[in-house]
Amino acid sequence: MTRRWALAAMLAIVPLTGLATGCGGGNGGSRAPVAVYATDNFDSAYSQVWATVRKVELIDAFSSAYTVFEDPAGRQIDVAGLAGSTAGSMYAFLGTVDLEARNYAKVRVTMDPTMTVVPSGGDAGIVYELDDTLPKDKSGRVQMTFDMDSPRALGGDVAGDVVIDFDLAKFDLVHGRIVPFLGEGSRTDLAKSANHAPFDYHGSVSDLAGSEGSLTFAIKENGRSVKVVTDEDTIMLHREADTVRAIANGARVEVYGTYDPQVRRLRARSVKIEDPSNETLYPNEIRGIALCENTTNKTVSVQIDRSEGFRPEHGKTTVSLPAGVLLQGPDGTAYATVDAFLAALDKDTAVDVEGVWNRTDNTFAAKRIQIVSQSVVPGT
Repeated sequence: MTRRWALAAMLAIVPLTGLATGCGGGNGGSRAPVAVYATDNFDSAYSQVWATVRKVELIDAFSSAYTVFEDPAGRQIDVAGLAGSTAGSMYAFLGTVDLEARNYAKVRVTMDPTMTVVPSGGDAGIVYELDDTLPKDKSGRVQMTFDMDSPRALGGDVAGDVVIDFDLAKFDLVHGRIVPFLGEGSRTDLAKSANHAPFDYHGSVSDLAGSEGSLTFAIKENGRSVKVVTDEDTIMLHREADTVRAIANGARVEVYGTYDPQVRRLRARSVKIEDPSNETLYPNEIRGIALCENTTNKTVSVQIDRSEGFRPEHGKTTVSLPAGVLLQGPDGTAYATVDAFLAALDKDTAVDVEGVWNRTDNTFAAKRIQIVSQSVVPGT
């Protein structure tokens, strides 16, 4: 017996800067920048659908593949959280790359061989394997390839958009395994700034220019770069301590922001300056909504909206606040005690948490927790 689903996710291409990789010969000509997004249309049966995307490639008319997005750690995306509305499709910007001018005919998406689905009204997720007949790479990850609506010239002096649609309306669940369906989706709403969801982006700073409240720089990761702009509302944080450290070329940062299609930049809501030597202390990160707090056990229940370093298996997790945790307010100011932090934490407040997730009991030991805002709106 099969079960029909309804989901979608997307990828797009617009001009920015980066570095191209891939197989096949080049003509040494000019390159045009390409950006990658994700989006979704989702029915009411599932509140969350978590997929792990590792790589996206464009394939030209001669079957040569060119990588336009790659994250060795995997990008965790709740595609249901990108559900479209009356305002149109929502997009999550993934990164940029420059491409040589070619006619591209196909798209190949490499993702983990499982997806986690959280039913609406529930908390516990269900992990489904993808169909075992699907093509896989040498690491056992699923590779889904589909034809573009029609071959198109991209790269060189030509910039454009390509949207990847994980269309759950055409997914099947057969014998306990997901049979996915991918195709090219709509690009209608890409030009609308309000239709771009915020995400976290990591990298090393270069090309820093401007002054406080109006900085421009690039962050480079995995051989690709993204251009960033700040404004007077951007929060500058130091992850490891209650101090503000000046940003500099070469610094390792995490930028949380939204892609602006008008200026072709990532508009930073916050820039978190990191100490690479402490990376092992902060392997996981979540951003979500505080549902309730327990002042006796010093814990907070958080609905997970974004994750890094792990794919959630539940709709929410219990965050513990052990001794030594850094407790920050919206502007980065630290609270002296856990009790003071919890007193300031209102229900339905957005929080950003870094630390260690425990899969066995679905708990999250925080090393740093920040109140993002007391006024919560979708996409914060």
